[in-house]
Amino acid sequence: METTLPKPKRNKALTQRKLLDAVGSLLKREGFQSIGINAIAKEAGVDKVLIYRYFGSLDGLIEAFALERDYWVSNFKTAQGLNLQNLTEVQREQFTATIFANFYKTMLQNKELQEITLWEMVEVSGLNKVLQNQRDQSTLGLIALYEQLFPNSPIDLQAIATIIATGLQQLALLSRQLPAFNGINLQSPEGMQRIENALSSLAQLVLRAANTPENNYTHS
Repeated sequence: METTLPKPKRNKALTQRKLLDAVGSLLKREGFQSIGINAIAKEAGVDKVLIYRYFGSLDGLIEAFALERDYWVSNFKTAQGLNLQNLTEVQREQFTATIFANFYKTMLQNKELQEITLWEMVEVSGLNKVLQNQRDQSTLGLIALYEQLFPNSPIDLQAIATIIATGLQQLALLSRQLPAFNGINLQSPEGMQRIENALSSLAQLVLRAANTPENNYTHS
């Protein structure tokens, strides 16, 4: 009589972990273009049916992957509970420059984040909403601290912060292919120092402009 062996029990949590890790591995190694049901299942070593069973769809898996990552919040955690009123003008400028410098360094060093950013730029998916919520949670809270500090600011702090962050993001992505941009070596310590120095200058200019009375501020 033939003996039927019991089927091994599936470990849902372990399988989910394998699938989520597979997304990260593929992003780092092959880029966002490699992300697909078959590729992820192969990388994880599981049946692709389990993606649908545990996440509902590829979008569901990608959303879960993005949600558990701390792409944006970690760059602004130092501001939590911080009272900018207690800092001197110079300390506020240094803190602001550091926030932007850390954001730039994270973009430069995190291949996974670079691929996620590129993916978001070229394709509309559930990923976009997750990343937008992450950014809003961290950056808008930080901007609110500055708006409370400068309630009568004659300049648009939110728009300026958006332009600076977007520029840094684009510069980090360009550094993947271009060793230099506008004569600055993006892949050298000297180039990094020049960027940090520029961010310090920007922080000083922006915060001092924000603290300038409206009637003393001239819009160009």
